[in-house]
Amino acid sequence: MVTIRPSSHRPNGGPSVAKKVAKKAKGTVLCKADAVPADGLLQCAAGSLKVCVARSGKDFYAFQSECPHKRTPLCDGALDGHVLTCLDHMWQWDIRSGEPEGLAEQPIRTFKLRRDGDSLVLVE
Repeated sequence: MVTIRPSSHRPNGGPSVAKKVAKKAKGTVLCKADAVPADGLLQCAAGSLKVCVARSGKDFYAFQSECPHKRTPLCDGALDGHVLTCLDHMWQWDIRSGEPEGLAEQPIRTFKLRRDGDSLVLVE
């Protein structure tokens, strides 16, 4: 006996691989690249997710918008190369990895970005 399933049926109940790939490729536009100040920070949003975008030289990085210690906005911090400092209590992180440096006791969450023309896209 042969069972015929509708094409939308997935044995594992999840979305098709094609849909996953399409969603990942699409992403969410955060901002225009030139909106991020040279060697500076810009608060952006992807839906309800607030993200801080940093420009260090020619590279862009995205990470959580609040300090894990006291919820201070990280876009109000200071950026020196790849090191972000929360000015509220001087915790520091490497924006490339989110790893703590110096006094910081917790990492920050980082997000993948890609450039699409003049836009910065948060890869989902």
